[in-house]
Order: sequence, then structure tokens, then C-alpha cells
Amino acid sequence: MGEAEDLARRAWTRLGSRGENQAVVFLGESGSGKTTIRSHLLSSLLSFTSTPLSTKLSLAAFVFDTLTTTKTVTTPTASKAGLFFELQYDASSTVNPTLIGGKLLDHRLERSRIASVPTGERSFHVLYYLLAGTSPAEKTHLGLSSSGDVISSGPTKRSSSQASHKRWRYLGHPTQLKVGINDAEGFQHFKTALRKLEFPRSEIAEICQILACILHIGQLEFTTGQATRTGADESGGYSHEGGETITVVKNKDVLSIVAAFLGLSVDELETSLGYKTKTIHKERVTVMLDPQGARTNADGFARTLYALLVAYVIENINQRICAAEDAVANTISVVDFPGFAQMSTTNSTLDQLLNNAATESLYHYCLQNFFERQADMLETEEVNVPATSYFDNSDAVKGLLKHGNGLLSILDDQTKRARTDLQFLESIRKRFENKNPAIAVGSSTAILPGSNFATQNAAAVFTVRHFAGEVDYPVKGLIEENGDLVSGDLLNLISSTKSGFVRELFGQEALQTIHHPKERNAIMQAQVSSKPLRMPSMARRKMSRPSRFTSFGSQSEADDTDDFASTSTSTKKGGSSSKKGSVAGAPKQGAAGQFLASLDNITKSLSASNVNPYFVFCLKPNDRRIANQFDSKCVRTQVQTLGIAEISQRLRNADFSVFLPFAEFLGLAEAESIIVGSDKEKSQLIVDEKRWPTNEARVGSTGVFLSERCWADLAKVGERVLPSYSGEGTDDGRDGLLHVGGNQYGDSKVRLLPSGDSTPGAFIYGDDKQGYFGSRELDARSDAGASAFNSGDMFKNLETREQMADEATRKRWLKWRTSSSREAANAGLRSFIC
Repeated sequence: MGEAEDLARRAWTRLGSRGENQAVVFLGESGSGKTTIRSHLLSSLLSFTSTPLSTKLSLAAFVFDTLTTTKTVTTPTASKAGLFFELQYDASSTVNPTLIGGKLLDHRLERSRIASVPTGERSFHVLYYLLAGTSPAEKTHLGLSSSGDVISSGPTKRSSSQASHKRWRYLGHPTQLKVGINDAEGFQHFKTALRKLEFPRSEIAEICQILACILHIGQLEFTTGQATRTGADESGGYSHEGGETITVVKNKDVLSIVAAFLGLSVDELETSLGYKTKTIHKERVTVMLDPQGARTNADGFARTLYALLVAYVIENINQRICAAEDAVANTISVVDFPGFAQMSTTNSTLDQLLNNAATESLYHYCLQNFFERQADMLETEEVNVPATSYFDNSDAVKGLLKHGNGLLSILDDQTKRARTDLQFLESIRKRFENKNPAIAVGSSTAILPGSNFATQNAAAVFTVRHFAGEVDYPVKGLIEENGDLVSGDLLNLISSTKSGFVRELFGQEALQTIHHPKERNAIMQAQVSSKPLRMPSMARRKMSRPSRFTSFGSQSEADDTDDFASTSTSTKKGGSSSKKGSVAGAPKQGAAGQFLASLDNITKSLSASNVNPYFVFCLKPNDRRIANQFDSKCVRTQVQTLGIAEISQRLRNADFSVFLPFAEFLGLAEAESIIVGSDKEKSQLIVDEKRWPTNEARVGSTGVFLSERCWADLAKVGERVLPSYSGEGTDDGRDGLLHVGGNQYGDSKVRLLPSGDSTPGAFIYGDDKQGYFGSRELDARSDAGASAFNSGDMFKNLETREQMADEATRKRWLKWRTSSSREAANAGLRSFIC
């Protein structure tokens, strides 16, 4: 897209010419095209430094989208995780900076979508890619083939045609398997992207096994059964006497597939899914689950598996692409969060609240940048600008995000104190009633029809007046969802896995475990982090270069940034040590607290003194996803919601994005010929001579305010030739990863809509019929074992599913034999003492 390339060139030019960090923030409703335009922008930015590293960064963005995007009723590429994508540069060459690394920071993946796929929508694309793109041999290994499929009802054997219509519980309605997206091609792109990002073939196979494991967990069926817990000598024989009713898995063959991929015993996994240990009034109790409870327990386990897998892949990508922090001089940051949601499609109030809070925060930053950031500097420089009225969402931002007594902080505090949902409602009532107009709290009691007495209100809500409209948030289940706790029973079972990959998944920093205070090896519960494992580079240190609008408060702001960075670092270290040590009670931070900390990271990074932000407002032409149809009412509503008219009026009054002291301004203007007059008078003469509009160029008391257009004219930026490698792609110009058929994404009206049978993000790879790799493989390191990888069976020469199951059974038997020997030895010792 021409606009995306133009924006990339502007950001690149300012980075090289002025040494400023650049940020591009995307705003708009879900389905407005933010993800698509962001992909075009990244492709254009990476085309300026076409190297093997830029290829890896492009592939990293594709892998992120594959794992975190889905198809909704409004778009086939809806992002369901906040993205902070940082491109890292070395500015030793001021005109053409060198790309030295990148960093992917993911924020709060919508995990609830795994087990709760909304009607007419899909789960995450990678699950469909796996089902459609694997070969028959791979399907057999993964248990996805017709012979390995287990249909949910009865022992009746299904034919291949019937199995093809099998309904996968975690994939929504079967019609979502065919929605015009080429899932088979997407899977090949996904595997190849991981290979080019230096993931070993065996690790890619393990990743696919975990994805298949998640699908199979959704197929488990639970029922009640009888278990005999007593021995033959105690009950007079093996019978149901002394037994108990337990929850068991009905389809054991599906359970065996899950157990094999997790490296666990089938019996132990079945038992762990049937009960759950909870903390009730500070007491640890084990609750035997009914079939419905076991199903919920399994869904939670599947969500945990997927969240940990995404965290693992992203962190491993960062280890391969991220430069050393000390070597990073400047960055270009791309910020793209899910769009504002009036209602939750997955029935997750917390996901909806956190995403809307992030959107509120980014929009507030946008307003502050246009209307407030320049105010002090303009006043100090004695430049008068007409005031512009606008909708200020400060009340909502303070009410939601203020540390200590904001809504998210209160939610986190109430979670740590093990309060109930209604107690949380009363807490925010005391805090916000008649104090903040942006937050209204509903009643915690209600009088039911036919009754004169007030009872607890099961449908209690609180209302937040966002900039995009009022939203009612139910409080039911919010405290539990914010705790986001993973069952310690399953984690203790995972500790006995024979799979090194599974052990690594559950041993990463993203999983914060809470150990028993008296038994260090026993895990009470755990929590998957809702914030990224890394911080933005520019949030970690104070910037030395003055801002484009340096005000008297800039130094204190930078000091605050420093304090925040050190606090975040110590928090991270503290979190790591608490994971290793024995910590009793609840986690130090719930999901809301973690998300708030990561949002603070983003805000402080964007608000640093040396950052030049750009804002991309994305608008939907209509609400029905109809091409070439412009709905004026729909567009007008979005323009009013985003305040675009007020922002435009502000820019007509004062479009200043660069401030140059007189000496720098005169140096750029080459004004040596002007002899008479002060620097201010010389500068005024030059501005008058250029005939720039007054809203784009004004002379202050110590320098000149300029728009970006006027600065580019003064600095003769247009005379420089920016590097662009658009001929045949990247690396050696043979793989076509960033461009299609030699055409740049700057070409207007090219591939704005995906073709009817393409993968979301497939444009990254192109549609060259000669194949994804072009004429030859780029990465020589990828040739090792490539024959098995490309032969249609990625699991060739690796352990079969039967071998995995046998290994898990053998390990369990050895463990039982060792414990039995110890018991016999102890019994002999006791008899000897007697």
C-alpha cells in the first residue's frame, strides 16, 4: 500500500537524519485492517535494510500472526494479542542506520478462545493449518487421520468420508474449516518460517505434537465410573465393595494420544483430570470433579498448554533476533493492539476489559501528543496557538489504570486478598461513586419478581464510559479469572514427564509457580504470565538526546522513566526468585496487575523524550465486510469516535513536529549570506522567504517550530536516495519473502484484499509458482535433515507415538518398583527392630 510505504520512508528518514526513535501506533476498531496495514508497513521498513536479519524479522512477524490471529465476523485476520514490535538500529551511520536486531513483545493472548470458539468465528489459525497441511503420514502420527480419529459417540466405526466431517470441539463449527483460507499452504509457510528462524526439525515436530495434543484434549469425553481403592485382603476379594464413584475418560484411545505426546502415563493423566486441589478459607482441599468439572479442568489445561507454547516460540525467536541492549542506539516501534470491543465474544470479561483498557491508554497517548505535549514549549517560546476543543478521556484512563486505586489495581488487590466478586464490586463503589464520572457501579443486590427481599445480584455489573462508548462488565467470575491459576495437580504430574520438550515448556519463566511452604518439590498452583518476558529497549534507560519538544518537565519525566525501568527490572528478578523459592499464598500479581505493568512499559517507552510518534487511524468502509461499498454512516461514526475532526482542526492551527534551535535552523538553511540581524531575525527572514503556512512554521524566542514537511524541505531530505531492495526479495534476491513478483508494496491498490484461497499473511511469501524457496534454499544450515522435513513426514526418524507411550509406561513402572522396594525395606527394618 502506498500510504504504508510513505509512512515507512518518513519514519526511516527521521531516524537517520535526526537520530530520533520512531513509533507507529495503530488505532481503530476490530476488522478495520490494522493487522494488514501493519504487515505492509513492516515489509516496507525491512526493505530499506535487506539482509538475512530483515528476512528473519519478517518471518518472526508471520509466526506471531499465525499463533495469535483468528478469523472473526469482521475480518479474516483479527489479532488477539497486543503487539509491540521493536526494530533495533545502530546509528553510527546517521543517514542510513544499520538494522542490528528486533524484539517481539506479546501482551495478553486471548486464551479463552482455545476452549470457547464463538459462533461464526475460528480459533487461532495455526490449529487449522495443522489439520489441513499435514501429510497422511504426519496425520497418522498425530492421530488426526481417519483411522486414528475417535468420534465422540459410541464404538461405531466411521468411514473416511464421515471422519472428514468430524467436529473438533476446539475448532468451532465444521464450516469454519473451509472459509476461503488456504490452511494447507499456511502450514507449509509456518514450518518453513520456523526452519529459517533456526528451529531444529525435532523441535518443530514437538511443537506440532503439542498443537495436536491440544486438539485431542478438546475431544476427551468424561463420564462416571467405579474404582476399587482397597486391596483384596481388606475387602474379601476384588469387587466394588469399598469402591467409590470417580470421573473417568470414556475415549481412552484419545487420552492415550494426549498422554504419549506429554510423556505421561495414561492412568495418572486420567486421575489428575478428575480432581482438583483448591484453597478454601486458607485450607487446601482436594475436590473430586464430576464430568462437567473434569471437562472444565481439561479446558484450562489446554489453554495453559497453548499459552506456554506461544510464549516459548516467541521467546526463542527473540533469542535469535534480539541485539544486545547496549548496542541498540535507536528503535522503530510498531504498536498494534486488538480493537475496541463492545461485547466479549468468548464470554471472557477480563480479556475484554484489559484490551479495552489498552485501547483507552493508547488513544489517550494520541490525544496528549496532539493537544498537550507541545503546550508548555509553545508557551515558553511565546508562540500563540488558538485553542482546540476535544474529548478528553483522562477520567477513564485514571479510573482504569491509576496505580494503587485504579480499577485494575483494585481488581488485583482483591484477587490477592481472596475476596469475592461482590466484595470487589463494593470496593470499586467506594472508590468511584460520585468521584469519577467515567465509572459507574451497579447494585450488588436485586429484588426478584414475587419477592419483597433483596438478594445477591447474580448479574451485577460495572460500567465504564470509554471514548468509544459505554461498556457493561459483569463481575461474575472476574476475581477467579484474574487469578488465572493453573492446577498444581497437573503441574506436579508434568514434573514426572519423560518428554524434555514438555519439561522445558513448563519450566520457562512465563509460568510462575507457587510451591508448598513445607515441601519445596510440591507445586500448589501456578500462573501463566500476562505480560511479555522482555521490556522495550528504550524503557530501560534514560535518553540523553533532547526531545523535539523539550519542556522544563522533561528531565523529571526521564527520571521517572529510569525509576520505572529499575523497578520493572527488580520486579522481574523478584518474580524469578519467587518462582524458585517457596512462596505461600496467591501470586504477587494477577493478570490485571501484570497487564497494567506491561502497559506502563509501553506508555513510558512511547512517552520518552526522544520518541517521534506516528498514528495510523484505520476505518472500516462498512460493517458487513462487503468489498467496494462505502457506508457513510459507518465511517462517520468512526471518525467521530476517534476525534479525527478535532485532530485535523488542531493540525490546521499548529502542525509542529520538529523544533530547531536557531543555530541548527540557520545551518540547515545555509544562511551565511544574511549578515545583518540577530539569529531570530535571520530565521524569520528565511521563514518569510520560504512562504510556509503559519500553522507549519513559526519562529519562537530560541528556535523555530516546523512541520515535518517543512523540515524535510529545509534539510533537503527529498534529494537523498533511500535504499530499497525491491527487485527479487531479500538475502540473495531469490526467495521473494518480502515482495511479490518484483512489485513493491508501495504500488497503490495492489493486493489490498486477500484472494479467495490464500492464507492470512501469505503476501509475505508471494505467490510465485516456482515454490516458496524460489530457485534454491537460502539457509545452508537448514539443509541438515531437510530431506525428512520436506518428504511429507516431519516425524521420520523420530520417536513414534507407541514408543513415547511405552517410555512413559516404563518410567512409571520403574518409579513404582523403586517405591515398592523402599516400602519392603522399611517394613523389614521395622520387623527387625520389633
